[in-house]
Amino acid sequence: MCHMTVECVVTGSGHNDRAPCRVALVDLHNRVSWSAIILVTPVLDPLTAITGLTTAQIQAKGRPFDVVRDDLFGYIGPGMVLVGQKVTNDVGWMQLEAGTHYARTVDLAELFRLWNPHFEHYMYFTLRKQVYVAFGAVVGGSHDPVEDEMWSMRLAHLRDWKKSNDNRPPCRIKCSFPKL
Repeated sequence: MCHMTVECVVTGSGHNDRAPCRVALVDLHNRVSWSAIILVTPVLDPLTAITGLTTAQIQAKGRPFDVVRDDLFGYIGPGMVLVGQKVTNDVGWMQLEAGTHYARTVDLAELFRLWNPHFEHYMYFTLRKQVYVAFGAVVGGSHDPVEDEMWSMRLAHLRDWKKSNDNRPPCRIKCSFPKL
């Protein structure tokens, strides 16, 4: 099992004008096993608060997408389980194929969703909210993709522990919200 995250930058003025600029893997022991910056041109907005990168860093340290993607293949394979918050988006950004590049994905947003009987639909929570409820930890300050990956692996371990120790279905966060 490995957590993969992909961060994107804004490349144009359209809603979907995005391109991957950073990809990283965290292993079962919560260690960064691989990380790379992808060269993107043009960069309209590096979304530094989200990516942790500036345009200058992307231009100076970035490598072409195909080179990074080929390098990524050396760290993943058909037996790999990819874990993450909406990890299928990351799989799409990196153009990975199930059965060739990974075995399956585990979406933390789906694992920790909560049914809202009043509105009769599921509520989905940010990774920060999941970490706060599960561990009581406040993830503050600027966004750090690598830190997010490490918290994601801890959440995945929590789910596996709950599943293996008491044979209950995958862990669901239970919250009570104050009435407004």
